[in-house]
Amino acid sequence: MDGFTDQGVRLPTSADADSEGQVIWSWFDGKENQTLKAHYNQVETGPRWAPLGKLITLATLGQATAQEVFTQVKDHLLKQGKRSMVGGVGSQCAYRGKGGMQCAAGCLMSDEEAEDIPEMQSWGVLINKKYVTAFHRRLISDLQGLHDNLNNIGEWPELLEQVAYNYGLEY
Repeated sequence: MDGFTDQGVRLPTSADADSEGQVIWSWFDGKENQTLKAHYNQVETGPRWAPLGKLITLATLGQATAQEVFTQVKDHLLKQGKRSMVGGVGSQCAYRGKGGMQCAAGCLMSDEEAEDIPEMQSWGVLINKKYVTAFHRRLISDLQGLHDNLNNIGEWPELLEQVAYNYGLEY
């Protein structure tokens, strides 16, 4: 069955919208019928709504290939098209930023996992403090650096292509 997953729960590929633009998802979890109400934009964006079997979170990062990690981050960054930031003047990149934005590493965390992750720290620091696993450390750090250190977002496709080449991955 094609569909979507949110934290391991299968969601259908179609949904109904109410008059306020809320999407009502329904699915059967094996025991009882479930529903989820979310704003339409949440359904359209973010790795949380990735195709079934392709969602990578901190919990599944150890089973993911470098290609799967790269593809999820690349697709997320290119679709989002903005940096994930917090703060006003002197804004800084954030795993979870304003308006639901997610950085390159932040898109590899479920919403629940992200709640426990301190902002403004590099992936390497998070590994050293045991917040995240060391799987794909270099790749995720490189992707995080691309997001955090580049002001010209128009260069992301070319730089992502270079990352893919450096790691022997498909763009």
